[in-house]
Amino acid sequence: MTPSSGTYREHLENHGISVRTDPVLPFFHYDRNGKLVIRVSGYSDLDLFEVYARYGAVQLNLPDLATQRVHQRWAINGAAAKAAHYPEAVQSAYATKANDWYPVVSRVVRAGCHQETSSPSGVAAAQILWERGEISPEQMVICNGYITAPYAGAIHDLRHAGFANTIPVIDKESVLALFRRDHTWRFGIRQRAHLPAQTDTKPHKGVSRFGMDYEELKRVAMMIQRNPGWELVLYHFHLGSQIIDEDNFLGGLLSAATNYCRLRQQVPTLQYLDIGGGAPVQYGLTPLTINLELLLTRFLVSLKDLCTHFDVPCPTVITEWGRFTVAPSELRMMEIRAQYEPGFIQVHDTIMGSLADNWAIKQPFPVLSLAGLDHPTTRGKIVGLTCDEDDCLFTEDDNHVTIARPDRFRTPGSEVLVVANTGAYQSNLGNLEHCMQLQEAVIAAYLHRGQWVFETVRPRQMAKDMLKLFGWPV
Repeated sequence: MTPSSGTYREHLENHGISVRTDPVLPFFHYDRNGKLVIRVSGYSDLDLFEVYARYGAVQLNLPDLATQRVHQRWAINGAAAKAAHYPEAVQSAYATKANDWYPVVSRVVRAGCHQETSSPSGVAAAQILWERGEISPEQMVICNGYITAPYAGAIHDLRHAGFANTIPVIDKESVLALFRRDHTWRFGIRQRAHLPAQTDTKPHKGVSRFGMDYEELKRVAMMIQRNPGWELVLYHFHLGSQIIDEDNFLGGLLSAATNYCRLRQQVPTLQYLDIGGGAPVQYGLTPLTINLELLLTRFLVSLKDLCTHFDVPCPTVITEWGRFTVAPSELRMMEIRAQYEPGFIQVHDTIMGSLADNWAIKQPFPVLSLAGLDHPTTRGKIVGLTCDEDDCLFTEDDNHVTIARPDRFRTPGSEVLVVANTGAYQSNLGNLEHCMQLQEAVIAAYLHRGQWVFETVRPRQMAKDMLKLFGWPV
């Protein structure tokens, strides 16, 4: 590792973070003792060092933080609608592909989000929520993605289980044939979006492979309209993920909203405009500059003007924002095993196995020292335990991170790193079993009566468990 000048506290302050008063990231604070904690208003702090002392360096699931994010979304929706004098509701949906874990999905849905699915399993999960009374008849299950015959079968099953507010979203004409056996359906339709030019990690310009262009979409809409018992109620598009440029984001939204208004002139049953996701998450120490409330306000003002121009009613707007909702709901602790030249920090973990997006698509994640605010800093590359050169943490700073210099004798916990905001997609994408490195335990922390309670979701993987995956006779 390479020594750096100044303390870790000063390093954070150089990023505009006053640790005495500011969160380092949403929900992440350093307390008066310099230990990293999770802070939720109205509850006791969750001391991450105490979690480490009790369980070791684990994956920590925090599903109630997803609920907190839903509350933030409702507040953004309400403030934007009020500022824009928008006459209709602005609602929230949750794209469950971002995190399929039941404690997360159930909390988000119970907080009022519509559920968006993308597979037969997702619809089966929605049916479980319905049968358990965790989703109300007023909420929608929006069935998106490629609708195959098994997927359509699961959608039929949900309808027959009594959940009438099931909305298949049609992305090509041939899908309609899968729904002819039932006479009544409320459908959505998906426009092929022109992708925004820039996200926070890579250029992403072009045309999406999902959905239909406007002429095909209009033809399918007319087919639905002509069929007795069928209604087209929802218009959907999705621009992408992690869109950081506000004007770019707004331009994409308004382009698709214009097509909605054109179609609404011919299809009076349309009432919902689902604008998909794209809301970015802070994946570094520097705060994002995009203001989601201002973005949504600007969109609603312009949408209202568009509707006036086309002489159509304003729709109910739905945002998805799955990554934004669940990213804070999971973190990874990684214990530093060794430090060696030239500038490597080896952890008791595998980056390739724990953080699939970091290795596969170079998605950065924020890395924080668990303790040691007043230690000198050190800078290096975080590498895992496998024998693969690619098993290192990608960062936008030449794959280097700056951390508190570890010294467990001076400050216990300074030898532990916390990789934050891993709650979107990482567990869903699975663990790479590279070099048969064992996976750490998964612990869940739940809010209960003002306190945090813990549950072991999965114990630390044992060698026999790993060998069974590869067919060994153990």
